Parts: sequence; C-alpha cells; structure tokens
Amino acid sequence: LVSITAGCNVMDTHWTIFTAFVSALILRGSAKLLLKLRIDDPLEAFPIHGACGVWGCLAVGLFAKKKFLGNENYGLVLGGGGDLIGVQITGVLAIAAWTSVTLGVFFFILRKLGLLRISGSEEMEGLDTSKHGGSAYNMEKGGMY
Repeated sequence: LVSITAGCNVMDTHWTIFTAFVSALILRGSAKLLLKLRIDDPLEAFPIHGACGVWGCLAVGLFAKKKFLGNENYGLVLGGGGDLIGVQITGVLAIAAWTSVTLGVFFFILRKLGLLRISGSEEMEGLDTSKHGGSAYNMEKGGMY
C-alpha cells in the first residue's frame, strides 16, 4: 500500500501491480539489511515506510501515464523523458534531508536529557513491568497466550 499510494492516480493498473511486487522485494531486502547491520526495527517501520515509500515515489517518475498527468512530464519508462523522475528524486532527497535534520535535533535533545535510552536493568526487566506495573504476557501459564 505504501508503495502505490504516490502513484495510484497516475499509473495504469499493471504498473501499480508491478510497483507492489517490486515493493515486496524491497521490503524483504531492506528488512534483512537492517538485521545484518544490527539496527533494531522490530515493527519494520523503515522497510515499509522508508524504503517502500522511496520506491513508490520513484515509480511515479518511471510509470506515470501522460493521459493522467495532462502534460509532457510523464513517466520515463513510457517515453516522458527525465523531468518527472528528476522531480521525484529531488522530492525524495528533500524529504530525507528534512527528516534527518528534524529528527537529528530531536534525538540529540533526548540524548542530552537522558531520555533516549532506558537503563540496562529496565531493558532486562521489560518496560511492561517497569513503566506499566505488570507484564503484558502471563509467563507463569506457559507463554504469551
């Protein structure tokens, strides 16, 4: 869904299906890369919203149909030249820069205030117990359920 949102109104159905298929590969690949790099992302937020979102934006520059845009700047694969893909790349870079600066400042402040990480003992105990007063799972009865 993330990868086809940007282009759902300017791409033919077969290109949205192709975009979604490629997105599945990007999702799995970027999730494996994060594991290999030892970056903790248990909800796979970056692979889904970051990597697949970038692909979706670039897919518009590749597969947007002239009929749906109403101008000469349509998808590169469909013969529209490089203007639209250039705009999409610029947009992706601008979003990445804005996000990096904004969150960089935010995380820097949290780190200086000592709020970015929890203590080792809290991590071992689990935040359910230390922050919420109980466990989310009844481990005495054999597990999660």
